Amino acid sequence: LAEKGSRDLRGVILKSAESWPRSVVAGILRRLFTDGAAELRDAAVEAAAAMRIEAVKAEVGKILEEAQDERLMVLCASYFRQVPNPAVVAVLTRISQTRPKFFGLVKGYGEETRAAAVLALAAQGTKQAEDAVDKAVADPRIRDITRIRKIQKP
Repeated sequence: LAEKGSRDLRGVILKSAESWPRSVVAGILRRLFTDGAAELRDAAVEAAAAMRIEAVKAEVGKILEEAQDERLMVLCASYFRQVPNPAVVAVLTRISQTRPKFFGLVKGYGEETRAAAVLALAAQGTKQAEDAVDKAVADPRIRDITRIRKIQKP
């Protein structure tokens, strides 16, 4: 049912998946990522973040790379805040640094989207991510949203 049931049934199954073995949940999430329905894909990314399913980080990384919708970017960033993956640092850095310019004539990402990317970068633990966070929090609006002053180094 989880793999071949209707879309509505898959959504109900996803909500009850926390008590299932991680490998089973990962398989269901992978199916939902490729299902084609945006609301199920988004729910699957949220569930993967909530359950911290590491087995799907490559798939969520691909979704983030291809994302055009800022809401989806925020969902993916919150997943990578819970499940660090150094492979997505470049994408998160690009998102965190792409601001609207020239009074909105040049497309960029909203403050919430950029802040979500910065929070995800802060969780990655790489030098490149730390440098990107330091650069991003130079923007007072991002600093206020994330409440990050500077990366604390051990």
